[in-house]
Order: sequence, then C-alpha cells, then structure tokens
Amino acid sequence: GGARKRKAAAAAAKPAAKPAAKKRPSKPSKANAPKMLALSYGSGGDRDEWLRRVRDTAAALLGDAKAVAFGDSLPQAATHLVVPDDNHVRTRKVLVAAARGVPVVKEGWVNASLEAGGWLPCADFLARPKVERPGTQLVGKRFFVASSHVLESKEQLEGLIRLAGGEVVATVSRATHTVGYAGPTGGRAKKTAEEWVLDRVEGKRE
Repeated sequence: GGARKRKAAAAAAKPAAKPAAKKRPSKPSKANAPKMLALSYGSGGDRDEWLRRVRDTAAALLGDAKAVAFGDSLPQAATHLVVPDDNHVRTRKVLVAAARGVPVVKEGWVNASLEAGGWLPCADFLARPKVERPGTQLVGKRFFVASSHVLESKEQLEGLIRLAGGEVVATVSRATHTVGYAGPTGGRAKKTAEEWVLDRVEGKRE
C-alpha cells in the first residue's frame, strides 16, 4: 500500500549514479625529464641495435647525447634506468638502481614520450616496483661474503650490500648473515642465499 508507494517514490527521487571518472591521460612536462638516462639491456637479442635505438631516441628528446649513458656501471648522476619492455633481467645496474632508489623504466617510456612531444611521467612505465626507503633495505644486518654466483665477483655483491645500508664484515664471528659460505658459523650467523639478499635490495619482503 502506502509504504510501498513511498519507497518507490524515494527510490525514484534518488539521483542517478555518476559514471566512474575516467583517468585523464598523462601530459608531457619538463618536470618529468631525466637529468641523465642510463641503459641496461640484459642478455640475448641484438644488444647493440637496442642500445643505439634507445640512445638516439632519448638523445633527440633530451637534446644532448651526453645525457644518455650505456657503460657497464650505473653513473652516480643517473636519474633513470631504461630496460627493454620484454627483457627484465636482474642485471647489476638494475640492482644498483634499486639500492639507490633510481627508477627502472621500460623502453616504452622513451618511445611514448617522443610521440607525445615531451617527457611523460615515468610512474606509468615502471619495469620494477618502486623501492621504499632506498639505501636502508639491509640496515642492521652484517654480512660475511665468501663468494657470488649471480654477480661477477664477491666485491660487486659487497658493494651492493653497502649501497643498501648493510655492513660487510671480514669474519664469520661478526656476521649476522653469510653468503656463499659452507663452513661452520658457530650458530650465530644465518647462512643466506644470494637471491635472498638481492630480493631484499629490490624491496621484496620476507
């Protein structure tokens, strides 16, 4: 009766639900421009062709070929590291970028920015998740490194540990963690896989 009519009237009086707001397309801005781009290809495929293509595209956008670096190490001045869209190899440069908080970005960022006529926000093209509090991933941990099977040398692994806030010690007795060590630890240090260390550097949690 009357109650039903009142409910129907109230429902009819309610405003129609607004359609979900569409995400506005990102616009190019000088504020998004990198100060220096570094490139990391990984392995397989035509490395030289990829490096040349991305270097030339980025240099055209930046107006300065010297602002694109593609050496073996990540320059201190690098603000972004570009990797292939379909080749997410965990190279040393990718790991150093994670330790330092340098965004690791897909090649598509450079190409899309060229099409847009200016640099787009790199957050839409991240190849690796953003690392929270870079430089602190391994704080409070002391590592004794005997060897590395992922990086080229144990010295590279030790340098990465330091970049991520960890401490490298010369004896097992002072360590909280050991890497690549098969001997006795006296029950104090935890024998740790190198991949565990690299995962922490990239911001992954236990």
